[in-house]
Amino acid sequence: MKSYFTFKGNIFAFLLISMFILLRYESYSQCNVTVRLRGDIGTEQVRFKQGSTTLATHTLTTSFQTIVYSGFNGTTFGVEFINDDGPRNVLIEWIQVGSTTYTPSHGTHSNASCNSSGALFCNGTLTWNNVSCGSTSCNP
Repeated sequence: MKSYFTFKGNIFAFLLISMFILLRYESYSQCNVTVRLRGDIGTEQVRFKQGSTTLATHTLTTSFQTIVYSGFNGTTFGVEFINDDGPRNVLIEWIQVGSTTYTPSHGTHSNASCNSSGALFCNGTLTWNNVSCGSTSCNP
């Protein structure tokens, strides 16, 4: 059987091709994250986060909105409430990463003394860890 790819000890060529394959795979592993949420008074602002990186900022309305972010390729997604001022609160119903839906109970609050479940009553972040575009099962 004839081999079509022979590196003959050239580690540089092997690494270059490996990096190309990994980068191409990464570009195909991007997906949408859909978030269903609303504010109490309609001026609440949230940031969508991938790890510590801000992906987008949104101002909410008093009606539930379904907001889609395209191009997610991480394993951690967060919704950060950034302009609390007394009566402002954010209510998160669910997020969907790729085809998997997560409820707020699957997430972790950065300010657990003030925020709970899908409600952000104070500035802080609700973060879902170990989510990915390729995930095929729901968290328990």
